[in-house]
This record gives sequence, structure tokens and C-alpha cells, in this order.
Amino acid sequence: MGKLNDAAIRSAKAGEIRRDLADGDGLYLRVEPTGRKVFYARSMLAKKVRMYRLGEYPAELSLAEARTANAAHRAEVAKARAGDGPDPASARKERKQATTLAAFAEDVYLPWAERKKRSWLEDQRILSRDVLPFLGSLRVRDIDRKHVASVVERIERRGSFNAAWQCLKLVRRLLALAVEKGVIEANPAAVVRTIETFTPKDRVLSELELSALLRVLPAVMPAEQMHLALLLQIHTLCRPSEAREAMRGEFDKVRGIWTIPAARSKNGVAHIVPITHSVAQVIERAEAAADTLAAQRGEEPSPFLFPGKLRGRPVSEQSVGRAITRDFKLEKSTLRAADIEPFTPHDLRRTGATHLARLGHGPIVPMLLNHTPQGVTRQHYDLHDYLPERRAALEVWSSRLEGLKVEQTADGVKITAIRSNFA
Repeated sequence: MGKLNDAAIRSAKAGEIRRDLADGDGLYLRVEPTGRKVFYARSMLAKKVRMYRLGEYPAELSLAEARTANAAHRAEVAKARAGDGPDPASARKERKQATTLAAFAEDVYLPWAERKKRSWLEDQRILSRDVLPFLGSLRVRDIDRKHVASVVERIERRGSFNAAWQCLKLVRRLLALAVEKGVIEANPAAVVRTIETFTPKDRVLSELELSALLRVLPAVMPAEQMHLALLLQIHTLCRPSEAREAMRGEFDKVRGIWTIPAARSKNGVAHIVPITHSVAQVIERAEAAADTLAAQRGEEPSPFLFPGKLRGRPVSEQSVGRAITRDFKLEKSTLRAADIEPFTPHDLRRTGATHLARLGHGPIVPMLLNHTPQGVTRQHYDLHDYLPERRAALEVWSSRLEGLKVEQTADGVKITAIRSNFA
């Protein structure tokens, strides 16, 4: 039985220099000055003492798993001494060099990102959509700058310049991790550039544009699932993916709340969205449309609120955005004819936040957006969920949207609110 146990490992404190705690049979736990705790296997081979990294505790290996890995390592060393096997370090290097990008992303990068990044699910989406379908089968060591550039250029050709920049940043970090792990010697993505780098967006639709958009939306998006998904986003300020992937079971009509689970939230925190009267109507229409679609296909109703063309999937990730982009590119654009300037679905989230702040609900906006609380007070002391205040703010927003009215006057076009309390 080893000398270490989980309680001892958890209580081990970092010092000014790293220190190794012995478990027995050549297994050590190295406590680094940063507080990281990593298992190593110590062995003697070719008259040299070697420390073979097994994995970090507890993220990569538990104590029991480290002991199992150490026993396997000792067996490899014994074979190497007897001339019946390769040097474990050489064999490990060969295995690393044979690793495909898909395997490295799944086994190394995503576990790392899940520990280090709140937005790791977004990384997973970008990899599965824009990177792995094209480069996943290649060995990491064989990927060069031309491969990386081809991925970036493919995204830029569809006009998604900020998406190309975000993808390049992700690939750079992934390959930098491959360098850190000794899989490759240099990062080929470091010299790749995009047409545009990321710049913060500032597009906010005016009330006139919002009124026109609500009027022409069915014409721009004849598929009901698509324009209802956009309506849900407009009324709730949720992210486009959160609306698109909404599941029927997430809506509690009795309590009047929509729970976006942590697994679908960008910051990994479940988000409670109050259901206003307008949102309830969108949900009712979407459910009826989904049931009709299922009946036409001879299938059971989809668990998604906005089912797509593929069975068991929601409307496609780019369908809403592409419908808007496609209309703006038409010679007879419905949106341009309605005096609406180009925008993206995500701009609607910023639009709602900006108008709500102008209407006096600024302090509530970060909670409506599900942004991580900032400051000691909000993180540790003010634990109120502000659900009544959020519900009131969204009711104001829905009422404002429903009350928008376009009027032609002698001085031009102006917007007024049907309800006097929002005038």
C-alpha cells in the first residue's frame, strides 16, 4: 500500500520550490510552487534517472489511476532493460507524433479548455463545425500553415470574418498546447493571419428598424421555425444558439420560466429566463408548428422547440443568419426596402440590452444577458436572484416591442408607442 492518500494530497501545500512526495514503487507526487500537483514515475534506465510525467491530480489522474499507470510504466521499463521493448520515453514520443488532431482535441485540448475556460463549449462547437471535419484525420505533426490557412479562408469566404478570427485564435491555442506537450516543435498557426481581427461590435437597431423588422420578418424567413426562433431571441435577449437549440422540456409554463441549462450556456451557468406574455405566444406558435411538421413527416414530435430539416436536430446553426445575409445581398432586398441597415442575429441581443438600459433597466441588463457577476458584492454578498426585477424588465421590453408604431408625418417618419406609459 502506498504512503499517499487523497487527504494528504489535498492538504499538501505549495512552497517556494517544487517538492516531490513519494508514494512507493517509484511513484511521486510533485507539488509545484504554483500549487499544481502532478504524478511522476521515477525509473533508472541506461544508467540515467528519469522522471516520467503521468498526469495532473485530480484533473487527469486520481491516485488509484496514477498507481495503475506507474505499474504499467515499470513493466515497460523492465522490458526495455531486458531488451524486449523500446525505451518508454521513445515509445511515448512516437505515440505523440502519431496522434491525430481529432484525438488530440478530444483527449487533451477539450479537457484542458473545460478546466481553464468558461467558454469551452464554444470551442467545442467551433472545432466540430469548422476545424475537425477538414483537419481532424491529419496527424498533428503533419499540420502546416497551409492547412490552418485553408480552414480560416473557408470561413472568410462565407463572409464570417470575426468567426474566422475566433477560429484562428482557437487553433493557435490548441497547437500551442501541442507544443507544450511535446507533440510538435513549433506552432504553424502562429504565422497565419486573417483578413480582419476581432473588433467589438456596436450595431444597435433603432426603434424604427425594430418596428420594420417585426413587420417584414415572415417575408424574410418564410420557414416559421426560423422567424419564431428569432422572435424568441428578440424578446428574451438570449444568445442565438440558446434560442435555436431550445428544448420543449426547458419551459415551465406553470411557473412562467425558461431554464437554459448550464450545458448550453456560454459561461457554463444555468440561466433562468422569465416567460412574458409575448414569449408564451411565441412558444405556443412554435409548438404548434413543430407538431404540424412532425405530422407531415409521420414522426413523433421533436423534443426541440424549433426542429430542423434533419430528424432529431434543431434548425441549422447558420440558417437564421444566412437568411438575413441572403436578403441583404438581393437586388430587391426586403430588409433594405424597409430601411433596415445590415445586422446579425447577435446584434439583436445588444439592441435589446441598449434599449432596456435607456428605459431605466440598466442594472438588470447583465442578469438578463447571463453575464458572470462582477465585483465582490455581486459574487459573494448579494445573492438575490432578481427574478421579479428581470421579469418586470422583459415585460417592459415585450410591451415596448408590441407597442412600436410607425407614423408618417409632414416631417418624415417617426416612431411612437401605442401604450402611453412607454411614450
